[in-house]
Amino acid sequence: MINKEKISKILPGFVLSVTVAVVGILVAPYIPGFNAVLIALLLGMIIGNLTDWTSKYKKGIDFSGSKVLEFSIVLLACGLSVDDIGDLGWETIVIIVGMVLGMLFVTVGLSKKMNCPKSGGLLTGFGTTICGSSAIAAVAPTVAKDKNDIGIALAVVSLIGAIFMFFWPLVNSVVTIGDQQMALLTGGTLHSVGNVAGAGYSISEDVGKMAVTIKMLRVAMLAPAVLLFNVMTSETKPKSIIEFFKLPLYLWAFIAVTLFVSFVDVPADALKSVETSGKWLLAIAMAAIGFKTSFKTLYHSGRKVLMFGFVVHLIQIVLVLLGVLLLLPNG
Repeated sequence: MINKEKISKILPGFVLSVTVAVVGILVAPYIPGFNAVLIALLLGMIIGNLTDWTSKYKKGIDFSGSKVLEFSIVLLACGLSVDDIGDLGWETIVIIVGMVLGMLFVTVGLSKKMNCPKSGGLLTGFGTTICGSSAIAAVAPTVAKDKNDIGIALAVVSLIGAIFMFFWPLVNSVVTIGDQQMALLTGGTLHSVGNVAGAGYSISEDVGKMAVTIKMLRVAMLAPAVLLFNVMTSETKPKSIIEFFKLPLYLWAFIAVTLFVSFVDVPADALKSVETSGKWLLAIAMAAIGFKTSFKTLYHSGRKVLMFGFVVHLIQIVLVLLGVLLLLPNG
């Protein structure tokens, strides 16, 4: 039976989150370097800090920032294409897999040593490792101790990704680097697919295509990386193999969808439509999280997370460079 009273409490906050997300989706094409998810987050933060709507419409905003977030992650699994990954060559695959594993351990270890809000650092490091905002959203329900940390991590990852999107084409203009090596540096270190495409295609079409494919390899590792990261960051370590696999339902659904679209021939248009729906839902969730992100908290905690983000990103670059020098020295 439908609980009408519960729906009536959720609906206003949900509609508000949807409205902000729609604005973000409509405005995003006209603002270079910003996607709908980031715009929705920023708008939500501004509205949340200037009004009392966060407390007034708390039920719906909480629902949008949790349940809608989890559902969006399941739908985003439809965008994990692995068709072209085999053409990259074993060297490139080894470099990226090694970087991802190394970065997971670096993120967990470094978050304990640096004076950084724990879940903010963990989210930032995981987003840096895999694919920016989508990766942060994937682990946020189980890792984030404070919803403020999600907004801070998203802002930090977006800023660093935007900076280095311009950095790599500049490096390429002054240093002679082979196409495969350049594709690895852009596709293997930049945060979002947009960052990778922007940097790679500004260098050349060949570098752009290869860099985006390398980025897809990182994205394809999201499911196993989430599984491992949840175990690594859990405060209660699993005592048995059964406890190891005790994950939230949305994560199992995400893994199931990833496997399904990898081995079942689903029409590309259908997958694209579902993935787009996932991105829209993610924008709704980020608007809700923005409502609950305090500027005061962002100022005090954000500086530490920003420093942590730069440190882990530089370590990521070093790991990819080491792989290039060891496995692809003649490019």
